[in-house]
Amino acid sequence: MKKIVRFLLLMTACLNFTVLQASGAGVDSIFDKQVSANKQAKISQEKIDRISDETRKLIDEYKQTVIQTDNYNTYNAHIKKMINSQIEEEMSLKKQLDSISQTELGIIPLMLKMLDALEIFIDLDMPFLLSERQARIEKIKNMMSLASVSTAEKYRRILEAYQIEMDYGRTIETYAGIVPQEKTKKAVNFIRFGRLIFMYQTLDESEAAVWDNDKKSWQIIPDEQKRELTRLIRIAKKQLPPDLLVLPVKSAGIKR
Repeated sequence: MKKIVRFLLLMTACLNFTVLQASGAGVDSIFDKQVSANKQAKISQEKIDRISDETRKLIDEYKQTVIQTDNYNTYNAHIKKMINSQIEEEMSLKKQLDSISQTELGIIPLMLKMLDALEIFIDLDMPFLLSERQARIEKIKNMMSLASVSTAEKYRRILEAYQIEMDYGRTIETYAGIVPQEKTKKAVNFIRFGRLIFMYQTLDESEAAVWDNDKKSWQIIPDEQKRELTRLIRIAKKQLPPDLLVLPVKSAGIKR
């Protein structure tokens, strides 16, 4: 009986050992699997994190690309408007140039005719300041052939010459000069009263003459009129106030 009990105890111990041994092997297997699973999970998480970072980077790049695209579109639209504006301005300038060319085609001959008319007028007018007036016309004529001078400036100078000639008709002027004689030259004081009278008086006041524009010659003034001429010269020089004078107007004037 004791042998049987001992045998049973021995068998129970063997079974317990076997069970414990089997249990230990299962735990190790589960642990290993868990460790392996953790490693795989870590690797997967790292992949997910990497993919997430790359995705975020791509999204940022996309957003930046969208912003740049909008900027380029806005800039291109602005440039297009500028180009269209420049094209319109160029077309407008071409039209203006064509118009200017047509205007110059008509105005250049007109200006030349105006110069010729003014030159003829000066030749027919009383010969006061003759060299100065002829030189003014000659200077403008020379300027007409210069490409460096604009048409507007040429036209302005012609109008200025006309204005000067107009001003002569409503002013009084006296200046020193020379009257050419057949053999000698006579120093005199010239006096111009608008375009009504052009006279001279010698420096010693011994002789005076009035220009006869019909005869294109000087006519000696009688002695009784010399005093009036002297007063006129002093009035022109602002040495006397304006006053009523008796002057030989009849023989003066432009030939018509």
